[in-house]
Order: sequence, then C-alpha cells, then structure tokens
Amino acid sequence: MIVEAQYTTVPVERVVAGVAISDGEHARCGYCGRSIGEGSPIEIYAYSMSDECDVTVARTTCIDCAPDAISHPTLGGTEWLVRGTLALRSDLASQVHRLVFVPDEGVIDVSPPTESSEGEMEQQQGTAVCCRQP
Repeated sequence: MIVEAQYTTVPVERVVAGVAISDGEHARCGYCGRSIGEGSPIEIYAYSMSDECDVTVARTTCIDCAPDAISHPTLGGTEWLVRGTLALRSDLASQVHRLVFVPDEGVIDVSPPTESSEGEMEQQQGTAVCCRQP
C-alpha cells in the first residue's frame, strides 16, 4: 500500500510561535550583543528552502537593531522577518526555563523563493508555509 504525504498551508506566524530562542532566561541580540529577556520586543529572521518543509529560525535581534526589510534575498528560499516578544516558558517538573517567541506583531517582510539579490522582485505570495501532516 502506497501512502502519499498530505500537506496543509499555515501562516508562518503559527509555525514560529513558541520556538525556543534560548535555554535560559536571557538571550543575546545577534547584532549588538545586548541581553534580551522576557517581555522584550524582538525580530526573528526565519527561512525555508524550496525543497524543505521545515522553517529555521536563524537570527534573533533586539528591536533597535531589527532591519525593516530583507536586504539580500536568497534564490530558492523563502525568508521572513517576523516581529514579536519573548515569553518565558517553564517546565515545573524539571525546573527548566526557556525563552520562546510570541509573534504578536506579525510578518514585517517576506522574500519568496523566486526572488534573489540579483534579479527583479516578483509578486510576493503571502506569508504561508506548506507543512506535512502526520
């Protein structure tokens, strides 16, 4: 019996909501190195290559260092700048605290896989990600 994978489209904000930013109560801005903690407004840079379903959060910046646009798009990858705040998630049983991302401001910029630094900008197709369903 052959089972085909099923996919669904969800907003990228839903995919990155709750992503662990740090295994402690503080993280560092990827540009200036400033300490950021619970309640801090931040921006994340996330991407997904066209042959993958996973979204990777590659960079976290404080709001003072956050760019307003993706300056060098990558051909073959969809990229997002998403703004939100940090929240502290605690596991009481193991006494572990993690900073997680809450995308309360949403997507600031998106670069579709057909856009690159070299080429002309094409129509952006929104902020959705195709995810495999179990």
